[in-house]
Amino acid sequence: MSVLNNREWALLIWLGAVLALFLLRGDLRSILFQVIRTALHPVLVAPVLLMVGWVGGLVLVTARIGWWNGELAMDTGVWFFGTALALMFNVTEALREERFFRRTILRAVKVAVPVAVFINLYVFSLAFELILLPALTVLLMLSVVAGSEQRFGGIKALIDTVLALAGFALFAYVIFQIVTDWQDFDKSGALWKFALPVWLTISIVPFVYLFSLYVAYDGAFKWIDFATNERRQRRRAKLALALRLRLRTQDIAAFTVYWAKQAAAATSFHDASQVIDDSTASRRVDQRAKSEAQDRLRQYVGVDGVDDDGRRLDQREFKEIRDALRALATAQMGWCRNRGGRYRAELLEILKSRFERCGLSPDHGISLWVADGGQSWWAYRRTVTGWCFAIGAAAPPPDEWLYDGPEPPTGPPGQDAVWGKRWGVDAKNW
Repeated sequence: MSVLNNREWALLIWLGAVLALFLLRGDLRSILFQVIRTALHPVLVAPVLLMVGWVGGLVLVTARIGWWNGELAMDTGVWFFGTALALMFNVTEALREERFFRRTILRAVKVAVPVAVFINLYVFSLAFELILLPALTVLLMLSVVAGSEQRFGGIKALIDTVLALAGFALFAYVIFQIVTDWQDFDKSGALWKFALPVWLTISIVPFVYLFSLYVAYDGAFKWIDFATNERRQRRRAKLALALRLRLRTQDIAAFTVYWAKQAAAATSFHDASQVIDDSTASRRVDQRAKSEAQDRLRQYVGVDGVDDDGRRLDQREFKEIRDALRALATAQMGWCRNRGGRYRAELLEILKSRFERCGLSPDHGISLWVADGGQSWWAYRRTVTGWCFAIGAAAPPPDEWLYDGPEPPTGPPGQDAVWGKRWGVDAKNW
């Protein structure tokens, strides 16, 4: 236990205090036990134990060649419960994002990693660390909360300034201690501490890749099982999938129920293989379309005017706002049909997280009007380019009106002529 410094002791003391609080209070104790039961589910325990074995093997090998010793045990534990578990449980990002593993390795060597190690080379007294740790934690939490609302922007800026000053102070303190204690400073030990999170993260990438491969195949095989009850068709489709896609995790993860049904319905192995190839080709087409859309956005930033089809050239935020307004319209239809036959004004608050998933900020900027009696509604949002998108209904579902133009409508559909015809016949940018 002599390898623990005061900061690590402070962390353990506070974790123990929080654990004791949960155990002493009945309401919190039930929550804690529920979390423990969830964490001990075999689906979660099995991959964690496998990762423990993988990291344990790394430690044994590197200890033999002199890259690891007992003084790095706490640093290894912090890395495992932070970086390693985060990588494993965010494996869906590896299935969705291009070059995920390359970025993971680059993050391991970026400036923030050695800076974090550097700040921990020298620590304060235990009493001071016991105060410093919760203070910084509270400030970080407040910064996150303040960042969720634009109206708290000033408070967030102030908190972030305090955190930055605290970081600079810690950095300066370590430099001062190293300079004044240079003769006795453990230079080789510090070097190994700097190297530890880098080589550990690089060494864990193969495990995370194999785990992501398992997750991808598990999901694809479940879609095939869902598509048919015939064992022979299942085996044929799964074999075709494995032989055609092999180790391409993202292509496997993109194998949806639509393709699974076609592969399961194939009457031969050749036909099932062709379905797999078609799924990959479709994904490539989607990727090219997304890439071309991104190129278009970059090419026409700040450019006024329209293309040959009458669509605006600068389309920044167009897709995000269209998706958000569509989500609002779908919710309005559902509520009107199933919740009393009227449209609702409170949906803006209810759908905040949905708007964020569409790509808008927490302060989504959508304006919504619902008529008295809730029989009509409309909403609009102005893009960063100044162009406006609006959507609404002048009657019960499935009535829908779409609009886009330089200025928002001044009234609801059916009353303001700027809306044009129903279903967005005149809305070229929808």
